[in-house]
Amino acid sequence: MAVPSPPAIPRGFRRVHRAVISTLASTLRPLQQHHYTLFDLQYLFLFLIFSFCFWIMDNPLLFKLPVALTAVALLIPRRTRLFMLPFFAPASWLILFYCCRFVPSEWRPHIFTSVLPALENILYGGSISEMLAKSTTPFKDILAWIPYGVLHYVLPIVISVLVVCFGPPGTLPVYARTFGYMNVAGVLTQIFFPCAPPCKHTRHTLCVFLSLSLPSASLPDKEPRGSKQTL
Repeated sequence: MAVPSPPAIPRGFRRVHRAVISTLASTLRPLQQHHYTLFDLQYLFLFLIFSFCFWIMDNPLLFKLPVALTAVALLIPRRTRLFMLPFFAPASWLILFYCCRFVPSEWRPHIFTSVLPALENILYGGSISEMLAKSTTPFKDILAWIPYGVLHYVLPIVISVLVVCFGPPGTLPVYARTFGYMNVAGVLTQIFFPCAPPCKHTRHTLCVFLSLSLPSASLPDKEPRGSKQTL
């Protein structure tokens, strides 16, 4: 009695199978041949940031999971991997900045309102913020808005274009990592050591003075919850 032969595997399935095996081999081969150094610990740091943001983000899993899987899938092809590895640093800054709103209030430390005014007095010998706040004009408002409200967002893009056009090869990944880690450090500083601007200290001092001298006076808004008036 003849033994029936197994059913033939469809040609399309075999093509997909070979493509998947080839892609995995091209992905794992660089990992096996890579010479690991302490510089590679940055990816462990970024993985911890992404994991924390994924866990604390108050969004549906159907939104978070496809985004995470897409980022992992873009690491498989070589060309997209060369783009994604430097981009992870600024991406971690953007995601961490967005996820700060989901940090519970009981986790947040006190807001220090005297640190920055004290540093101003030490570095400049006086309170520059208080001197600038004595007289406010629309011109000063526009002058302060241009660097923080316009150039703050436009200049990184302009510099990236200039680096691509005129910089030597390999400069853009270095710029992307430097820009990303610098902003990540700023966000982490705001999370672990939040400080109110010097103008808030001046305003709070005025509130205390008015509350002591004019108890029935109309006072500005109160200090933010959890603020602390010590160094």
